[in-house]
Amino acid sequence: MDEPVSHCKMGVKKETHWWAPMKALFVSLADDPQSLSRFSLDAISSLDVLDLCHSDTVDTLREENPALEINLLARDDGTSDFVEASDWYVSTVNSIPRKLKALAGNTADDLSAWRFSELADKNSLIRPSFRELLVLTAIHTLLKSGEYQALLVAGTPPQVNQCLLSLCKLLHIRFVLPPGSLLVHRKHSRFRCFLTRIHVLVNMFINVIIWKVVRRKRGLDPSLGTDRKLLLVSDCPRQWRDKTGTAVDRYWADLPATLERRQMTKPQWLFSFFLSEHYCSHREFIDGLKEVEKLVCGQELPWIFIEDQLTPLDFLKAAFDCGSVRLANDIHRRKDQLFQWNGISVYPLFRGLINATIYSVPLRSLLMTATQRTTAAFDANLLAMYGFEFGSGRAIISGARRGLRNLKVWGLQHGPIAPGKIFYDVDPNSVNELHIPDKILLDGDFAGELMAKFNFPDKRMLILGPLRFGHVQPADTIKPKENNRKKILIAPGLHDCHSMIQFVAKSLGDIPDIELVIKIHPQSRYEFETSRASKYITKAEYKIERRPVPEVLGEIDLAIVSYSTVGLEALQSGVPVIEIRPDYGIDWGLFSAAETSRHLASTPMALRDFVGREDWTAMFDETSAATLISRVFKPGNVTERYANAFEKELS
Repeated sequence: MDEPVSHCKMGVKKETHWWAPMKALFVSLADDPQSLSRFSLDAISSLDVLDLCHSDTVDTLREENPALEINLLARDDGTSDFVEASDWYVSTVNSIPRKLKALAGNTADDLSAWRFSELADKNSLIRPSFRELLVLTAIHTLLKSGEYQALLVAGTPPQVNQCLLSLCKLLHIRFVLPPGSLLVHRKHSRFRCFLTRIHVLVNMFINVIIWKVVRRKRGLDPSLGTDRKLLLVSDCPRQWRDKTGTAVDRYWADLPATLERRQMTKPQWLFSFFLSEHYCSHREFIDGLKEVEKLVCGQELPWIFIEDQLTPLDFLKAAFDCGSVRLANDIHRRKDQLFQWNGISVYPLFRGLINATIYSVPLRSLLMTATQRTTAAFDANLLAMYGFEFGSGRAIISGARRGLRNLKVWGLQHGPIAPGKIFYDVDPNSVNELHIPDKILLDGDFAGELMAKFNFPDKRMLILGPLRFGHVQPADTIKPKENNRKKILIAPGLHDCHSMIQFVAKSLGDIPDIELVIKIHPQSRYEFETSRASKYITKAEYKIERRPVPEVLGEIDLAIVSYSTVGLEALQSGVPVIEIRPDYGIDWGLFSAAETSRHLASTPMALRDFVGREDWTAMFDETSAATLISRVFKPGNVTERYANAFEKELS
């Protein structure tokens, strides 16, 4: 008889027969109905299946194993276990600097790198690491019942497999992987990350040289108004759009023109390529320069690139500054103390983000140095920026305050603030830290309530409305569109782009009389997501849409969204909206948190049922839509309200 395999090391051994019949749990994250056929099921008397990828696993299994008792487990609908997991996640990440100080004593002097690290950024609750924690939570909830003697998984990433192996050892349960699966993921080793660090710094250094050469050859000398009282930071050219023949930053919209028209001030623009990792590539960088010349340099705008202040010595110092390496090593050495969850270490879920500090922190440190030198040349009173909650934003704020000691900093909300997105790492006892804005300009009451819940002081918040969506205002009467064609907009967020497109494409791709219009998040890669979509769309027509959302909504009959503000724009435009629930976990979308009635789809069948209805306008609730919009978006003349706030601060 074959020897039993209790734990499949490295996931390369083929599972053999077991000694006695047993009840097993099979968890599938693989889009492959045949994934379980690679296991030997002879000794299994009963099999429970938790299908987390909406595949045809159960039907296939029942056809191939008619004598085996197979049960499909219902999805968890947001249990207390998931809530506890989220609380653990947030508290663990927030406490890393404090715990390192306590554990390492005076040796932990490199914690200044923490504020520029990946983990300190916002949005962690919709990161893959949090999603993976919810997978572990769902499996642990089932395994701790004591009914199972074996756990079989398919499609789980190596970092999850490592945690599951530890969990199964703790619970004395057999853990089995299909042949070819990986148990250890070596992609994020610190040595590889250090090589990436050198590669990124070299690329950025070359890009800065390219910029200086192009600037001099084409006479693109920056316009410096050293007497400017207002500095506006912009991610140029990525966030600039042509509006009625004039290029504008889509987040600041018409505010700069309004300030000039009221003869208040002419803002000094501070541009930065370092805000976007897309420009590490020389080709993308050169394309970006062409956009800068086309959109901005033709106008008489006072502008300067922050990176212009960097020298070769700065890049050399950044390459050999080992603060971020020591930070990653400090966390790694104490991983079992920092990442204890239900008796096991879940450090593998965080390892990639922690090692990423090795190459991301030096780049952001360079940005801080460049900003310090840039702002020192001005006599400004106020610096305003969006993206303040990311490492690059924190670098700009820290550098600006070093350059001008009495400079005030305002942060602009540039996207939806929902319970699943907010994570600003704000300690009420440390709001005077260099990287925290003096005020945050918010879209509406709902964002203010969430910020207050996460300890951000009321006196530091200004609720002014959505400057970027000046056209989105509550209407007296919201009229639904007539259903004269079946054109469906798919608008995923940044962090759920792949999973949402796959879910919708698999659910609706075989319906011949619809057209799927996929509006990719600006920071996602169009070509990559196009190939993902085409894999599942067989009969429906589809296209990748690049135009601005307001232009697209006029042609749309139905919008499918997750946590994106596109859903709010769609409601304001009279377009019915379906909100996609996460496959598992907590329902933390913008719509749910605003306590409005909505139409949810968490399974392909539910989504097909909605789309198959004769009259989509019957799904449209005018009262709920108006209530939601008024809570999330403060109504009125938003641009004038911002201009008044800036005038008061600058006077």
